[in-house]
Amino acid sequence: MSETTETNSIMAPRKRILWVLVGLGLCSSVPIIPIGPSFIVWPSCSEIAGVVLLIISIHGHIRGKQGQPATFKVSAKHITYTRLLTVAYVFTVTVFLTRIGRFPIVYPAWSLIRFIQWAFIIPYILLMCEPRRLRFLAVGLTVGGILNAVACTAQRFGFLTPQDLFAHLNTLQGGPYALIAQNGLPQGESVGLFSYSRIATGFLLSLSFFAAMLLMRNPLLKILVLILFSIGIAFTGSRLAFTVFVFMASALLLCPRFTPIVFWSFCLISILAITSLHVVQNDYILGRLGGISETYTSGIQQRWERQAVVFGLPMKYITCGCGLGNLGSVIGHTSFRFYRAHGCFFTYLGELGVIGILLLSYCTHILVKAVGALHSYFGIVVLFSIVFSCFLDDFMIPSGQSAHLPVVAAIVLRFAVSKSKRRIVFTVRMTKQ
Repeated sequence: MSETTETNSIMAPRKRILWVLVGLGLCSSVPIIPIGPSFIVWPSCSEIAGVVLLIISIHGHIRGKQGQPATFKVSAKHITYTRLLTVAYVFTVTVFLTRIGRFPIVYPAWSLIRFIQWAFIIPYILLMCEPRRLRFLAVGLTVGGILNAVACTAQRFGFLTPQDLFAHLNTLQGGPYALIAQNGLPQGESVGLFSYSRIATGFLLSLSFFAAMLLMRNPLLKILVLILFSIGIAFTGSRLAFTVFVFMASALLLCPRFTPIVFWSFCLISILAITSLHVVQNDYILGRLGGISETYTSGIQQRWERQAVVFGLPMKYITCGCGLGNLGSVIGHTSFRFYRAHGCFFTYLGELGVIGILLLSYCTHILVKAVGALHSYFGIVVLFSIVFSCFLDDFMIPSGQSAHLPVVAAIVLRFAVSKSKRRIVFTVRMTKQ
């Protein structure tokens, strides 16, 4: 029985709603109730959506379906063995070195659980998720991105402050959420609904923007969405997210069917920016994007300093790693145990070592090759944006600020690849040998 038979069948309305809600849920990490350790995350829509996807992914792996594009075949056994070897190495290093080093167990334990969760979900999204399900996930991400953009705008003008979203968490002292609830965010920063980190929210908006542009058909609606996302990302003050957004929009500008839409959108945004230049110059958040604010301060030096810390670790850690979630304990960073080196590559280098980096990179390469991302224009755009972010921030490691952002990136990557072709042919269901 081919997989095309299942994908061509009409999906029940309840299932459509489920997949849309899962995509939408991934876009909100606002805690629902104040339960659990605050340094990680309280129960949120994102965590619920992650559990639902994990259950679906495990079910998909058990059924043994491998929906790869037929022109980019990669051995299913090769993918499985590589993934298992990578997870086994990460698990062994984390458990062994946490015990030997007598590090606090709660940090690496949570990181390990999240990493294994992604090891099930991401391959399922890239290789097994049927096109109809993928489309409804993209719909949910689009709606979630629009809500985050609106929330960022509302927060910037004081209508929906982060303190309001996290106010009920004041009873738990400690962790990033309690910090926001008590002290607020500096200079009127906007974080949307996705994360307490404006940079993570900005990157989510960039990914959601690209999915929305590929999903929508109405030109006027695309222009409105592009302007809305540009405003939302600008209000986060994230230069990384804004750079990715401009890159993605420019890539669409080179695509004939998007050229008029992006061109006129850029014109409207330019007019808006020029007329508001006097406001931008005196605004800390907007001024950060171009470095034109009098109160502008750069974080580049701080980023380099945090990345350089990794290269000062003992050689045994550089080679084999210190285990997920243990980097803060190794360098004695007691104020925030989930120490991030301001770049996924550098953080993984410190926690997994050169051996772990090579295994993880090869596993990622196999998945990217199997989905055909390097043979897709839109796929290359998304892939480059992800790799670019990996060297500048920590979205792809287990941490409270990033929620399930790697899963969101996988959904957008697979959706972008599918939109690069009119038709994707799927291989037949695998049979056990």
